[in-house]
Amino acid sequence: MSSPLKAIQVEVTNRCNFKCVYCIRNFWKIKEKEMDFVVYKKLSDSFSGLEKVVLYGLGEPLTHTKFLEMVHLTRSKLGDSGQIVFSTNGSLLTEKVAHRLIVEDGVNKIAFSLDTPDHTSLEKLRVGSQEAEIIRNLKNVANLKQKAKLPFSLSIEVVLMKDNYKDLVSLVEFASENQVDEILVTNVVSYSNDFMNRQLFMTYSKQSYELVENIIDQGWQIIYNSVISVYSKSHTGRYDERSLRAFERIQAKAREKGYWLNLPLILDSQDRISEIEKVNDVFKTVTKMARRNNIKLELPKLLGDKKARSCPYIVSHTMVVRADGKVAPCLEFMYPHKEFVNTHLKDVDEVLFGDINEDSVFNIWGNDQYEKFRNLRQFKNDTIPWCGDCPYSTLNCFYVRSNKVDCLSNTNSCSECLYSIGVAKCAI
Repeated sequence: MSSPLKAIQVEVTNRCNFKCVYCIRNFWKIKEKEMDFVVYKKLSDSFSGLEKVVLYGLGEPLTHTKFLEMVHLTRSKLGDSGQIVFSTNGSLLTEKVAHRLIVEDGVNKIAFSLDTPDHTSLEKLRVGSQEAEIIRNLKNVANLKQKAKLPFSLSIEVVLMKDNYKDLVSLVEFASENQVDEILVTNVVSYSNDFMNRQLFMTYSKQSYELVENIIDQGWQIIYNSVISVYSKSHTGRYDERSLRAFERIQAKAREKGYWLNLPLILDSQDRISEIEKVNDVFKTVTKMARRNNIKLELPKLLGDKKARSCPYIVSHTMVVRADGKVAPCLEFMYPHKEFVNTHLKDVDEVLFGDINEDSVFNIWGNDQYEKFRNLRQFKNDTIPWCGDCPYSTLNCFYVRSNKVDCLSNTNSCSECLYSIGVAKCAI
């Protein structure tokens, strides 16, 4: 029996007036489009009884020519109990627009994308932004919130990388001075090799790393010992049998706990681990600051855990509707694109389950293929592998070159989904 649909995320447009350096829009070949208002009106007939409607996708929602009308229609269909939320780069959210959205139509949450309060850094990362304009608009929303005393949440979203993680302290200070309620921090998802080198996380499980932490100083000698031992009868190479046996005991313990050891990736990531330790110190500082100032702070994982995976869209019973009306299970599978993950390049194909121009939202949600897709992604009993812990993924095995199929024969695989391990965060 199909689980109930509780929320719909609508990509009202995939156009944007910024050109952020890390954005997927720089690396795809997709025709820009905004959702036709007639299509949105049809979609809005399904909003009654939903808990939430999220009005953004891979573009800036306020660039849509009828965004204000969309919000007004959403509130009339959703009723007073449902939430309306959206993310924005903040450039077009003037005082007049904010008043209409928040006071007149009861938008419940607006999230400003603000990676750093430092204007020089911000303009390098979010090309096209003018910090003074964004800050002014954010302050206007904060003042409106205070005066109107409405059940409204002001949020900031941060894309984290080596460039800006030290700015988190000043960002939390800024948030506390401007009545910000929430800060959501996500690691950058890399669509180019450059940004893979600017990431602050590793995909192997923290538990795997902790098992081998005490023998890492042996470096590649561990792997050499393993290889030579296998071919010892036909090879004259000498190896340290004692250290090999110690490693075999660690491997046995990992299997017992349900983990694999991606030793090549672990050995190659020692510089990144040193950086991660510095980021953890910053995380501890900003966590205390946020708690002191009553700010809800959500931070990403810096190391994964294959046994703690969950799909944010399945957990929240949310579907995604693209600007053209086609239905995807999440933002990651909305459009075909390339992605750098686990040190290799991956082709990510779109995954679609229907089209609201041709069928109803609830028929699409309940169709057999979509329901099977959701049921499989409960991540129980290793139904979907986690490639971050597998040495073959680091060596670019066949199964990680696309999301078409994984080594357990699952199609449209989520075996390298950064969102499932909490390294990347969904703002839904």
